[in-house]
Amino acid sequence: MRKSNLSFAIGLVISGLLAGCGGGSSDGNTPASGNNNDVTITGLDGYFYNALMFIDNNNNRALDLDTDTIVGLTNKQGQATVSDDEAGTRAIQTIASGSALQQTLIDGGHIADGIYTIDMDSPDQSVADELIFLAPGGSDIVSPITDLVVIEMAQGKTEQEAKDAVTDALGLEQGADLYFDFIENSEENDSDAELYMVARIIADTKADAKKSEQQTNYQSQIIDIVKIAAQQVQNTVTAGGDIRDKTISAVIKLGDNNQTPSIVSNYRVEVNTSIVEALQKELNELALKNRQDINTFTTSQDLTQLVTDKDIDAPVTLQFYHPNHSSDAEQATRQTFSDSVTIGGITFALTSDNKLTLSGSQIDADSDIRLLLVATDRNSEQHEVKDVLIPFNIPINQAPTINLANQDAITAAAKAWRFTQGVAATQTLELGELFKDQNGDALVLSAQITTTGLSVNVDGTLLQLSGTPTTVDQVGVLTISASDGTLGTDLVIELNAVSDSAPLDSDNDGVIDENDAFPTDPDETKDTDGDGIGDNSDDDIDGDGVKNDDDADPQDPAVGEKTPSTEPTTPPASSLIEFLSGASTLYSVYMDESEDIEQLFLETHNTNGSITKMVALGRLTYAHRDSPEQIDISTISDIQLADSGWVEVGESYTIDFSDSDNILAYPTSHPEIRYTVTGELRDLAGKKIADESEEWEAFKDDDATFPDGAQGALLEFVPQKDAIYLWDWNAHMYGGASDIAQSLDELFTGASVGQSGSVNDFTAVSIGHYIAVELVTDANNSAYFYKVYTSDDISSNVTRVGSGTWERKTQGSAEYVTFTVPESALSAWGEDFGEDSPHIVLSQYGDDDNVQIGVIETTQLNRGDDLSLMMNAVAKNAFISNADIPVSKCASANQTEGEATADDFNQVIETCGGAMAITRDMIEGKTLHRVRFDDTTREYVFNRGGVLNVIRSEKNDFDWRWQLHDGKILISELEEDDTPYNATWAMVDSDGETVAMVIFEPTIADSDISADLWSDTLDFVDEDSTDSDVNVKECSSANTAEDLIGDFTFFLNTLESCTETDERFSADFFDPNKTTVITRHNGEVYTLFQDERDGYNGEYLGEDDKEVFDIKWSINESYGLLVIDIFDSNGDLGGRDQYAITQANGDTLATLGFSQFEDIDGIGDDRDGDIITSIMTLSHP
Repeated sequence: MRKSNLSFAIGLVISGLLAGCGGGSSDGNTPASGNNNDVTITGLDGYFYNALMFIDNNNNRALDLDTDTIVGLTNKQGQATVSDDEAGTRAIQTIASGSALQQTLIDGGHIADGIYTIDMDSPDQSVADELIFLAPGGSDIVSPITDLVVIEMAQGKTEQEAKDAVTDALGLEQGADLYFDFIENSEENDSDAELYMVARIIADTKADAKKSEQQTNYQSQIIDIVKIAAQQVQNTVTAGGDIRDKTISAVIKLGDNNQTPSIVSNYRVEVNTSIVEALQKELNELALKNRQDINTFTTSQDLTQLVTDKDIDAPVTLQFYHPNHSSDAEQATRQTFSDSVTIGGITFALTSDNKLTLSGSQIDADSDIRLLLVATDRNSEQHEVKDVLIPFNIPINQAPTINLANQDAITAAAKAWRFTQGVAATQTLELGELFKDQNGDALVLSAQITTTGLSVNVDGTLLQLSGTPTTVDQVGVLTISASDGTLGTDLVIELNAVSDSAPLDSDNDGVIDENDAFPTDPDETKDTDGDGIGDNSDDDIDGDGVKNDDDADPQDPAVGEKTPSTEPTTPPASSLIEFLSGASTLYSVYMDESEDIEQLFLETHNTNGSITKMVALGRLTYAHRDSPEQIDISTISDIQLADSGWVEVGESYTIDFSDSDNILAYPTSHPEIRYTVTGELRDLAGKKIADESEEWEAFKDDDATFPDGAQGALLEFVPQKDAIYLWDWNAHMYGGASDIAQSLDELFTGASVGQSGSVNDFTAVSIGHYIAVELVTDANNSAYFYKVYTSDDISSNVTRVGSGTWERKTQGSAEYVTFTVPESALSAWGEDFGEDSPHIVLSQYGDDDNVQIGVIETTQLNRGDDLSLMMNAVAKNAFISNADIPVSKCASANQTEGEATADDFNQVIETCGGAMAITRDMIEGKTLHRVRFDDTTREYVFNRGGVLNVIRSEKNDFDWRWQLHDGKILISELEEDDTPYNATWAMVDSDGETVAMVIFEPTIADSDISADLWSDTLDFVDEDSTDSDVNVKECSSANTAEDLIGDFTFFLNTLESCTETDERFSADFFDPNKTTVITRHNGEVYTLFQDERDGYNGEYLGEDDKEVFDIKWSINESYGLLVIDIFDSNGDLGGRDQYAITQANGDTLATLGFSQFEDIDGIGDDRDGDIITSIMTLSHP
């Protein structure tokens, strides 16, 4: 997680997306802001729910994610909140389910998976036409009517002239309001209802113009279109039609060559809500689960009347739509209709009586399946108007998964248990969040053990072991299982063997002798610095020459004497203002940890008048410190309590020095949340860079100094009132009604467990690793703080370590519980409590409305800790130049869902500072080591000759080809198949030992092209560090240079003097179910098939990597030889190689070979050949 400087001061962390998933935004009813300086904008045709509101900064009437300001998603009233000072044209973009645009927004982190726009006039449908409506900057409404004004302004009119032209075309009085919500009073007001109908006609006409690629004509003929639409409404009124019928619309067909547009009436189709709800209920009740054999299900709902269209007499035909995410969203929508569709292993179709069927062999879906039924809306002339998308969600239950973050700790704890024959054993193990379930199902945990005499049971999340082991040397297995009622997952742990005697603890201090530095002294167990003096008696525990009382960290010899407080003094504000206003651009840096690597981030601040605003954020890398990877700050936010309740606070912050006596800071999106800024000026010239750094500690030269002209200001941000934050961290319960608290009432208990007790009798909130608070509803509102023990040397499961009180408060729409952790508990908990503040908050928030945990930062908390050094360009350049920055992967390369393009690849490379050229000398003959996200590893061995060995920690190694092109590595398969693999590796960062690669992986399967784009770091393997036991050596009696010549008998005599192993090539040497690839040290490659292909059973790739020859291979059992006959392009025998094993270690072989060529000495045992040695590597692609 990363934080900005102000974020660090106020505790902000990154939040994920603008909205939650599943077809609904994070707030279905209210705009997401309580800022008094914000404006609520409403988007409507009907009210648009989950449309993307943005500011069209470049006025091109299109959504440009790189340049436009993304405001957020609209709620069910069509509303989103925008800052009042955001200049520019206001716009809404509708999003169709399954479209290319939807996927782009998901991939870019702008919306959550499953978000699509709903026109609330038709709440059971996703919009099918992705349209943009705009409004001038002063309008609080965005609608088809305001869109007309913007179109006219684009023709060169002023805003007032444009409004006058539209007003006249509508037949309204001059000065009539066009920027209002015509839906709100349309049931009572006829003129509003008429304008509402005009808007529907305009919207449908705009959609038709886009589909028929007549957008230019639409804009040039817009006034005629408006007049025709207004006349159609008046005709409907005159004819006694119901203008409040939301299905009544029309499409105006645009004229070419100055022809007058014409209108065709249309009833919008209607979707039967009761059928939708009944079918969705039936799909939910199927209770499908992943990997389930499904056979065939037929739902009971007759879908004949699901969609009705008053323009046609017959039932509306239904089809299925499966998104293909074409780069053209409209193309993607039109070309993928069919009578059936297969998603996640399920084939969906309709029976002859219009019932939905699900069939297939086995479900293969990693999440719920989203199904779209498609109908076509036709006008009164039976022509297609638009498509109608009706979405359904098919829940797919997933098996629980193991939480890798907790697996290692639990495994290590179990592996630390020791068992002795005949000695009773009791152990407990808190499983906590070992397992997780993406469906949110409650999990039931259980366990089994194979050690004879021992038994285990699980009570909630507490595993308890008891019994007496009976069998010496038995290695038991502990299996911990989680089940959601239908699917289960196991964690299997191999335990220590049962010993025949207990571990010795001579001094009875609870630490066995083998782990005790002083096994006969009950008062000492550790000697950190190895000086023979136990830590309890040593006045310099870490041996760094600094007494413990004066040592900033007595346990770390790398940390010396405490430094005096650097809390800034408070000079006159005028001097700080002079510095802030004196430079147009200032910079600050901060450290944050990501992927277990400390990374350096650079903030850029622009000054305009009396305002300095953070406008950009970059991540610095080793090679691109001058061109950092840019991070989109519009996607970063956190949750803070404002007067109105919980609000989303953005990453950007502003420093305001308009008041010459007081400098303020506030989140740019929420100016009402204020901080007082104090600090001191720093003339940095000549000062050590390392000494002036507040967070970053790694420098190339600790004695390097700032140059002349380097200036800065050390600023502190102090909240003007207590700042309250809520983290994305659910409140987990001991003994609660559910694992995660669903309401504040679930947090409380009627009685305390006491000073100590069993965890089984404990109702408390977990606020850290084995630490909890018990909130008691007694007369004092008591809060008791506990440490939860899991080892058997403590008689009680929980022990009280502190006490206090709790309060329940309300602010705006937010209700929360708060308490303060006392010093006694903080001391007992130590590092298990990970917050900077002891003041804890619990409140409900988010899509699932779970209780989440946060903190209160008081106005006096950690004064002097939250400091930021604001620097001018001279100081910033010197700081970054001297910083020792690690190589880290490119964070922008996160498009891993198969939708990346070559343009995305090039753009990510550019964003991450540009590609660094990879040379042959750099990579050939080298090995790169990679640790994957799940802790498995890959070794990539770049052999001379173009063969890439890929060695996997999970086995199943394989080989690829590699080559260099344009400074990048191109990787392909040795053998082409139906789904050929290709990849391009571009290096974006390197320090010579570690490289960061951006990797583009396009794949073709059944003519469908998909591509992943990702990044990772890899380390060059030091050849000297290779385990010597793995090495094999070539025979010194022969000759690698291939100038030792003799016949077959000479070869056998040489072999006898070389062989140091019993390993022989034989009929069962090679796996009969796998192709074997043999790579010689010189780059030659033999591929041995296990079947015959066109008369041959293998291929030979020469050292020059240019031509592939067919081979026939066999085994000479008499001498243990691999015999390889190589054929030329005419099918004639050209050469024969025979190899024997002289040394072996796994898949690495030293061999002696006898090589003959038909055109030199001929082939046969009586003919001479080259006697050669080589190292061979075997792999199985």
